[in-house]
Amino acid sequence: MRIVLIHQETMSKNTLSTTDLQVTSYDGYDNHSVVAFFVDPETNIQGFVSFYRMNLKYPAFGATRIWNFPTLHDGLEDSLRLAKTMMYKNAMAGTPYSGAKGVLVSGKLSPQKRKKLLIKYARFVSFLGGRFITGADVGVNIADVKLMKTVSNDYIVGVKVNPVEHTVNGLLSALDSAVFEVFGTKDLSNRTIAVQGVGKTGRLLVDRLHDKVKSIYISDINEKEIHSIPRKYKNVQAVIPEDIHKQKVDIFSPCALGGILNKKTIKSIRAQIILGTANNQLQNDDIATELHRLGIFYAPDYVVNGGGVISVIHEYENKRIFKNILNKRVLLIGKTLKRVIQYSKTHNVSMKKAADVLAERIINKYYDY
Repeated sequence: MRIVLIHQETMSKNTLSTTDLQVTSYDGYDNHSVVAFFVDPETNIQGFVSFYRMNLKYPAFGATRIWNFPTLHDGLEDSLRLAKTMMYKNAMAGTPYSGAKGVLVSGKLSPQKRKKLLIKYARFVSFLGGRFITGADVGVNIADVKLMKTVSNDYIVGVKVNPVEHTVNGLLSALDSAVFEVFGTKDLSNRTIAVQGVGKTGRLLVDRLHDKVKSIYISDINEKEIHSIPRKYKNVQAVIPEDIHKQKVDIFSPCALGGILNKKTIKSIRAQIILGTANNQLQNDDIATELHRLGIFYAPDYVVNGGGVISVIHEYENKRIFKNILNKRVLLIGKTLKRVIQYSKTHNVSMKKAADVLAERIINKYYDY
């Protein structure tokens, strides 16, 4: 495909051209509508907002992440992949909104430069004229969101609600369905779980489950979290990141960056259930097929982690938060996963394939191309 780039400010001579940003190494980008290119001349930090199947009736929802990718091209591809994931997530969450994703390619910044960057990015979001509604993802916190909202009030969400809390609530609803499907009971008292990544969602998941399960293994690149959590909970044990997926547990929960499930790692997985908050956990769809063949229950990430987007869409659509309505919508994720399970069993396809088919059916109700 050819990436169409638009940007707010004149690009400097040393920034990439449209030719440099051709994407030819991955399939599945044909339905992407546009990629908006962001550049901050002061710091030379660049990024992208990718849109998947835009529609003039509805804006696109997708959070923004700041991450130190190896190359700018890696950031572009992450944005493209996640935009498609967001489209499917929004559909399975029962909303008509299309998918998008913001990615800023950046290492560590001073507080002052970071603040300036966020303000410029928020202006860029406003420049997109309401086509993109965004909030916090990896590398972006609630303070960042509040700062951006002072600049782009109508298009920044995640201030009145806590997307992390609702993401975990939805995950726990899905966990009930998954555990019942695999073990025939929702009781977790004798179950063990390995959590990869104890940042925003992973940490909260441990907090919610520590007194309900037998034991928890955790890993993270943040040594502070790795040391503090086991001191707080006696049944939590830290392992090195390279070994977290190898633990002999009932449930493996990827809650860090994507790509943990690949040809190499799935050979070492000893869990019966894989269910976590991380986006794009699969290296590709062939991995989902292999997990299905191996009899490992894989809960599609964009189905089970949809609580966050449900909450920010609720914030976007309402002047005030209706907690009971919002909570009920989030808890429906467990029922949505049951539909995926039934389709997978009926048609003998992977859980990922089942979710994709159901998502496409919903998407095609709103998009006629």
